Amino acid sequence: MVKWATSALDQVRRHAWSHARAQAGKGLRGNWGRHTAKGHARALKHARWVLRKNPEDLTVHQQAELEWIAATDPRLYRAYLRGGETNL
Repeated sequence: MVKWATSALDQVRRHAWSHARAQAGKGLRGNWGRHTAKGHARALKHARWVLRKNPEDLTVHQQAELEWIAATDPRLYRAYLRGGETNL
């Protein structure tokens, strides 16, 4: 059950990261399809470890990351609260 929930949550995170990468890559020319993970996309990429931990086990820095996720990506935060439950 835990493996399923973690996998589902990671799927939502990857979807959010992919969308953020696409937004960051818009307007870039001559990059031959490569996107650079900047800003929002980079933060989502590294949020994987925060999303895998229980709220009571988060460090102060990780709590701030989780608050940032709640403010910037409500869908991902809801998936975290629901244990990975998603409807992509």
